[in-house]
Amino acid sequence: MVFLAEDHLAEKVDYLARLGISQLTDQGICGKLHCLVHGEVFPFETPPQPAYQAQVKKLSALCRKFGIEHYVWLQMPNLAADVALLSEGSAGESQTPVGGGPNGMATTL
Repeated sequence: MVFLAEDHLAEKVDYLARLGISQLTDQGICGKLHCLVHGEVFPFETPPQPAYQAQVKKLSALCRKFGIEHYVWLQMPNLAADVALLSEGSAGESQTPVGGGPNGMATTL
C-alpha cells in the first residue's frame, strides 16, 4: 500500500488500524533528512521543503488519530560524495565489519 500524498489517505490509515496495525515505518513517504529539517552539520544542503513537511505532518496526524505510531524512513546525504563539505568535528572514524579504508576504518558522523 502506497502512502504518498494521494487521495483516500485517511481511508488507508483507517484500514491499517482495523487490521490491528499499531506502528508504521513509512518508506513510501521517505525522503532525505534535509527535506524535512535543516542542521548545521550539513550547511551545504538545500533548505527544507514545505510541501514535504506538510505531507509528513498530515500522515503523522492521521496515524495518531487512528492509534498508530508513525516512524518516517529518512536518509542522510551521501557522505561519500564529499566528506570535506561537512563542518569541522562532525565526522569521525569507526571500525566497520566489512570494507572501509585502511585497517577497516570508515568515515561516519
